[in-house]
Amino acid sequence: MSSGAAPYLVVRRAPALCDRNRFDDQVADKHASTVRDALDELDHRIHPSLGACPHFKSCWEQVAYVRTLLSGLRPIRKVDRDKLDARLAEMRGVLKHLQEEYWLEPKTTSDRVRGYVLNDLHSACLSAQGARGPEGLREAEEKIQQISEKLMGRSRDALGAQLLREARDDCWEAYRRAREALHAHRVLMQDLAYGQLRGPVAAVEADAGRDNPFEVFVRIKSLQRDLCAAYLSRDQRADLRSTLRSALELASAHADEHKQRTRERLGSMESLFEEMIERKRQTIRKLEATIDDLRAKEIWNHEFGKRVAGWISGRAHRISEIEGEIQDLEKKLVTIRERLRQAGIA
Repeated sequence: MSSGAAPYLVVRRAPALCDRNRFDDQVADKHASTVRDALDELDHRIHPSLGACPHFKSCWEQVAYVRTLLSGLRPIRKVDRDKLDARLAEMRGVLKHLQEEYWLEPKTTSDRVRGYVLNDLHSACLSAQGARGPEGLREAEEKIQQISEKLMGRSRDALGAQLLREARDDCWEAYRRAREALHAHRVLMQDLAYGQLRGPVAAVEADAGRDNPFEVFVRIKSLQRDLCAAYLSRDQRADLRSTLRSALELASAHADEHKQRTRERLGSMESLFEEMIERKRQTIRKLEATIDDLRAKEIWNHEFGKRVAGWISGRAHRISEIEGEIQDLEKKLVTIRERLRQAGIA
């Protein structure tokens, strides 16, 4: 080869790509057949035998499966895909229509029952908020409890069985609010009752160690009756009872001291009256002895006899007066001893 001649160019033909990009009719037919079978299964589920109601969850799962096939299977002819897409859309429309018809009556029933329940719960809530005493609260609570039992019922005619999920959730939420309103009003009433009793109970505890204990006992007994009748929580009732118990203990201790002082005072009076009676009796004995001496005197003239008789008469009159005083003192002494006996400290 001369140096000026051009070199030979060897041209090689690139490998054909047709094998790789060639449309496979056999596979496409197989894919279209697979989708048609899935659509036939969907049609069977939408229109079950003997006029039974479709199982909608299963139908919509089959719809999703067909969509997955249409989007995932390759190759598939466009004309086949369009026809299959159209058939799926038509069947989806039928399924949606059947489901709407199926749920129309249950939804109507559910909405109606929901209205009844919400109205009853609203009425019970107003009753609870307007209650003037525990009886009113109990009536409202009974209404709310009856509604909850109906909601939990699972028989065909029970309210709970006629409610769809959303309506049932609304009813239970309204039930929760009604219970909260009931609880709030109960706490309010109990706090008011507690506030009305807390002051008098604290006052009687403060007075128990210094006032007349027997008057304190009367006040404690009256407050115990009020406590039994009051609408209180368990903790509030326990707190007030504890305070009254403390007041009772203080008053009892003070009563013991009062009894001791009374016994000492009445005992002193008893001893004093006994001494007074004894002194007066001694006086009587002295007067009687004087009278005996006067009667033993020698009377030497009439004038002296008259004088002696006057002395005797005066002393006898004095004896009579002293005996009357002794009777009065003895009556008082009986009274004192009776007071000691009645007080249980004799």
